[in-house]
This record gives sequence, structure tokens and C-alpha cells, in this order.
Amino acid sequence: MTMKSNSLKTAWIIGTALLAIAITGCKKEKVPVNVSESFGTAVIRGKVWADLNTTASGNEPVTTATIIAKISTADLYSTTPANPVNRIYTTSVKSDGTYSITVDAGLKPVSVSIYPQDFEADRIVPATPPATGTTNQRHIFTSSSFVESVVQGGVRIVDITYN
Repeated sequence: MTMKSNSLKTAWIIGTALLAIAITGCKKEKVPVNVSESFGTAVIRGKVWADLNTTASGNEPVTTATIIAKISTADLYSTTPANPVNRIYTTSVKSDGTYSITVDAGLKPVSVSIYPQDFEADRIVPATPPATGTTNQRHIFTSSSFVESVVQGGVRIVDITYN
């Protein structure tokens, strides 16, 4: 065997070894996601209030407003999915001033961000003197967003008050 033949053989062995290391050594370890995990739902509901009549004491039920809820799919599974997304849910306040929104939920707590949407309505206010009685005044009602935590099968009762 010649020296040149030994050098080629050695180079071939080293090259093959480096290729094998490159192929097997660069594998990304995949974390298994149990796609068969099931989840159910939870309900957030309550009454919606605002001071629609400033000449009366207390707040009155709101009969027209929209409530939006948002969850992340990362909260639904025991192992965080590779690309979690947000799920959005919308409901309208009913004529009796109540709302109910059903969201996906798992066995571990799911954070639900609630966004009461602004609404515009006439508010009953005292008339400006020298007039007497009351008058209607356009008002934009707002409420702060908040976060609730729910689990599968759960019900959270949360009233919303608009300013």
C-alpha cells in the first residue's frame, strides 16, 4: 500500500465520520405534544350595569353592549404547542342586562382576558336651570378590561360596571 493510498483512505474515513456526526448530531430534540388531549368549555357570565339615569340612585342594567373574550391555546395543553394562537369569543348583552360567554378550557387554569366594548347611549340627567325636570345627554360608556381564570366545566359569575 502506498502512502498516497493511505492518505486517501484516512481522508475518506475522516470525511465519512464528520458527515455522520453532522447528520446525527444536529437533530433537534422534539418535545412531543399530546394532540389527543381533550378540553371542554367554561362559562363566564354576569350582569352589566351603568348609570343610565343620574337622577335615580344606583345603576341600571345595560341592554346593549358587546363583550369580547380572548384565550391563548398555550393554556389548553399540558405541553405548550409550537405555535400557540389566540382564540377570540364575542357575545352581546341581552335585553335583561345579562351576558354569557363560553370559552374553551382545559383541566389546568386558562386565563381569559375580558374586553367590555365601549358603547354610546343617551343618559338621563337633570335639566339645566332654569329648565326643570330631566333631559337626555349623549354619553360614551367605558369599562376596564380584566382577566379571569377558568377550568373545564367551570362557571365564573362576574358583573361588569360601565362608567
